[in-house]
Amino acid sequence: MQHAVKESKSGEKMRQQSQGFAFERDTFAFPNELYWEYRIDPVTKQTTTVKNNPPPTYAHHCFVVVRAAKQFLLHAKFDPDAPQLNDAKYAGLVRELMRRSPEVGSAN
Repeated sequence: MQHAVKESKSGEKMRQQSQGFAFERDTFAFPNELYWEYRIDPVTKQTTTVKNNPPPTYAHHCFVVVRAAKQFLLHAKFDPDAPQLNDAKYAGLVRELMRRSPEVGSAN
């Protein structure tokens, strides 16, 4: 696949190891749906919590986001010169990528 997913081979080094993580480039966006809103008093520095109402529909994004970030790092290659695809094809590429190992990188 030339757009987003590379074939996986066991024992290969991650092609991105030397690339590193860049916050501006390598982050996901999602709503902040926590069970609690945390407030820090600027004077006392004490933290208080208030239950969010309505409660979140899905509050454990961090687990999913960490796994997805690692899978993109291990298996995705973003080619700005590749032709643009429609949303359905991109969704298919992401689904294929998410079925890959979060532990073993793709071959170069």
